Amino acid sequence: MVRAAGKSETEGQYCFEGSLNATKIANKIVLCSYGWTSTSSKVAEVASKGGKAVIVVDVPAAARPYPIYESRLPVMGAEAAETSILRMYTRVMVSPTASLAYTFKTDLTSDQAPEVAYFSSAGPVNNPSAANRLSFPTNDILKPDIIGPGVSLWAAVRSSSLASASTPTFAMLSGTSMATPHLAGIAALLVERYPAWTPSQVMSAIMTTANVTTNKNGKILTDATGGVATPWDMGSGHVNPKGLMDPGLTFPATATDFYNFLAGQNLATTKTVVPMGTKLSPFPAYNLNRPTISVSRLNKTVLVTRRVQNIANTVSNYTATIVTPPGIITAISPNRFTIQPMGTVTFSLRFTVATASPDFQFGSLTWKDQFGHAVQSVLAVQPLYK
Repeated sequence: MVRAAGKSETEGQYCFEGSLNATKIANKIVLCSYGWTSTSSKVAEVASKGGKAVIVVDVPAAARPYPIYESRLPVMGAEAAETSILRMYTRVMVSPTASLAYTFKTDLTSDQAPEVAYFSSAGPVNNPSAANRLSFPTNDILKPDIIGPGVSLWAAVRSSSLASASTPTFAMLSGTSMATPHLAGIAALLVERYPAWTPSQVMSAIMTTANVTTNKNGKILTDATGGVATPWDMGSGHVNPKGLMDPGLTFPATATDFYNFLAGQNLATTKTVVPMGTKLSPFPAYNLNRPTISVSRLNKTVLVTRRVQNIANTVSNYTATIVTPPGIITAISPNRFTIQPMGTVTFSLRFTVATASPDFQFGSLTWKDQFGHAVQSVLAVQPLYK
């Protein structure tokens, strides 16, 4: 064993801080089990004791590809089958050795992309208790809004982010920390092109033009289950920088809309964020003017309204196409409209339960005009009671 004196086998196995014996791991490649501590923490412990590289073993299949973060040492992940071979090798060989072979090649032809990473936040709130309501008041707001590139991206890092004289200036990073800059940059480009837009319009353009299929026209999958991603995994889809510059319509929402939304949730915090003297007209969460439409715990029937604005410089004629969620009867009014430049139109959708189910059912609403605009909204309905 390579654990330090006084440390448990578990601490040594997972490379906890202060758990390794420097004498035994100096100039060695160290196997650290997946979990309990972060990759950067494992690497820091091995590096502090003179180790030369880290192999994180027993990485679950759901965690592939294993995200490699900024590191002062070479580090890689090994799944169960690879781990078994590695451990057998270390037991059989008196002096096991390993080397790094830089034979990597980018393959742009074999795999479908994108996929939703296993660590990506997903909905819905399965137990919308009082505690959950403090941070996420309702499943009538579909989250996430969008997904973006976020796994193993080559990015700049601050020199102070690792306490080492040999800190790299670039590293492989994963997570929201990578997806967020992509979306922030895209939002900045939209604001540059449309400086009068509100934040809700920027969000709307990003969401209604998102890609909902892969580069091979297949369904987007999620690493968490290996199955098809739902809107609760990927929101409106994967951001499409090219298409969002000309969305056709946007779903504008004002500050008053959000005040009325908060008032409709009966949250104690509403009084602290709504300006004094504001006249409120509370409405259900599903009527907040967002590109996606989500209705949880539907009892028989409900009417949902939305308002769109034409951001094009032309008069446009839009027609609705609906992919109805299974077990739901869906009616829209109007199902077509003519809209002036910068004009607005309000439409409504009525959902009626045909077959009750505890699970959310999904569909879509797409508005198409004569100029090729396709404004897509996700529909998510939980038909609980018939």
